[in-house]
Amino acid sequence: MHFLEIGCAPGKLLAWVAEVLHAEVAGGDYSQRGLSLAQQLFQALNIDGDLRCEDMLATTFEPASFDLVFSAGVIEHFDDPREIVKRHVTLLKPGGKAVIMVPNYGGFYGRLQCRFDPENLSIHNLTIMNPPALRRLAPGELVSTVRVYPVGRMSPWLISFDKR
Repeated sequence: MHFLEIGCAPGKLLAWVAEVLHAEVAGGDYSQRGLSLAQQLFQALNIDGDLRCEDMLATTFEPASFDLVFSAGVIEHFDDPREIVKRHVTLLKPGGKAVIMVPNYGGFYGRLQCRFDPENLSIHNLTIMNPPALRRLAPGELVSTVRVYPVGRMSPWLISFDKR
């Protein structure tokens, strides 16, 4: 399996996919500091991976190269995330899958974060944090099936209590 993580820093998930699932892994991240951490982790664990510091909207990864393209906590940082979602899809091989995760700041967590860390909320596109809005981001000309699921459970570790 060829696996790409968009926003891969610090590389923990990508390293796990390489080691446990025995996938050929690649990762892209905009942050040189974050990518350096991923590279150090891969070197320490003796894992091979194609790690690139680049803007994923202008990526050098070849289109139609990956069986699975994954991101967690990336698309909600774009004012208009449609292009980054489209990039996920164009990097997929035919029959490949894109898995995109965003935090649920549109609900209870958002109200807590608003109280404890409003600055954190200001860097997120809260308008996409609901299933219908996420579904509308899929490029209809490229995607025939879209599934959107709320997942997770309450965890106090997700709230920035230390900011209050």
